[in-house]
Amino acid sequence: MWPVGEDIDAKLLSAQLTYNSLTALYLGYLILEGGFTSALLWPTCALHGFDSNVAGWFGLREIFNNKIRPSQSALAWHFEFVINGDQVMSQNHFTLSFPLKSPSDAKAVSEELLPLMAELFKVEDAIGTIHYSRFTMLSDKTLLFLGDFDGEFGILMAEFAKLAGPVFEAIFQHLNSPPPIPVADNADAFVEWVSAHLLHAVNIYSAYPDFTVQEVKALASAADVAGTTELNPFLVILPSKSKLAYLEVQLILRARGSGTAKDLDKVGTPHFAQFVPLEDNQIGFFTVYDGSFDQYIADFTKNIGPVFDLLFKFTKGAPPSPCRKHLQEFIDFANLANRTPIGFYQAYPGLSVQDIHALIADSSSQSA
Repeated sequence: MWPVGEDIDAKLLSAQLTYNSLTALYLGYLILEGGFTSALLWPTCALHGFDSNVAGWFGLREIFNNKIRPSQSALAWHFEFVINGDQVMSQNHFTLSFPLKSPSDAKAVSEELLPLMAELFKVEDAIGTIHYSRFTMLSDKTLLFLGDFDGEFGILMAEFAKLAGPVFEAIFQHLNSPPPIPVADNADAFVEWVSAHLLHAVNIYSAYPDFTVQEVKALASAADVAGTTELNPFLVILPSKSKLAYLEVQLILRARGSGTAKDLDKVGTPHFAQFVPLEDNQIGFFTVYDGSFDQYIADFTKNIGPVFDLLFKFTKGAPPSPCRKHLQEFIDFANLANRTPIGFYQAYPGLSVQDIHALIADSSSQSA
C-alpha cells in the first residue's frame, strides 16, 4: 500500500522510485537487447514502470498539499538523497547548454570568448558565490558553461545578467533563438532562457559540501594560507551505446550516489565532480582536481575505477576493463574523451582539497 499524507517518508519514496525505475529499465533491456521473449516480461516491465510513475505522482500530490516530511519536497529530496547519500549539500552545480547555429559559429565563439575571460573572472570575484567555472565546446553545435556555486540558480543568473552582459551577448549572436539583448536590460528574459537550457546532473560531489566560497576564503585569510597547488579541470565525455544504455547509466549513477561520493573522498584530490546527461546519448563527467593529470588518474583508477568499469559496459569505444589493470589504456581514453576548457575560474586558487580540510579542522578545534 502506498503511503499518503503524514505517512509519507522521503527516503521510502526515493527507494520506491529508484527500485521500480531500475527494474523497468533492466527488463526492457532483456527484451530489446538481450533476446528474451517470455510472455510475462512486457507486463512485468510495464508494472514496474507504472509503479515508478505512481511514486512520482504521489510525491507531486503531497508537494502541493505540503504534507511531505521532512520540510523538503519528496521529489527534491529524492534527487539529493540519491546523488549525495545522506549528505545534503548547500552547494549547487550548473551546466548550461548553448545551441550554436553552425560549425563556423562554434569556431567563432571559441575565439571571441577567450579574451573575455579576464573580465568574466572579475565579475565572478565580485559575485562571490562561484567556486569554479569554465566554458567548453561539447561539439560544433553546442557550447557548455559549467560552474559550482553557493545559493540559488536564479539569483546567480540575475547577477550574471547585471554584471556580465557583454560576455553572454558575444555568445548569443552565434545561437539559434537567443534571448533579447542587451542582457542587462532584459534580465528576466535572460534568467528564463538559461533556466530552460539548464542540464541537470544525476550525481554531484563536493569535498567540502558545507562551506561557501566566502567561508573558505575567510578560513585561508585568518590562517594566512595562500596555497601553492595547481588545480585543473577534467571534462570527459562518455558516449553511450544506445538510448537505453544512456538511461541505464543515469539510473546506475543515481542509485550509487553515496558510494561514488565515498570513493571520490578516498581519492583525496577532487574538489567537485558531476555526472551530467548531455545531447546525443552522452554522459559528461566534470571535475576539478589537484596536481598532475597522471597522478590524479592513477589515484582515481585505484579508488573509483570499479564505477567506470561498470559504466564502460554501456560506453561506446570504451577502454578494456578492469581499469586498474589497464591504466595506460584508461589514460589514453580519458585524454581522447577530454574537452579543453575555455577559461578556468578559481575562487581560491592554490588551495588544495587537503589544504581546505586542514583549515576546516583547525577552525573546528579552535572553536571547540
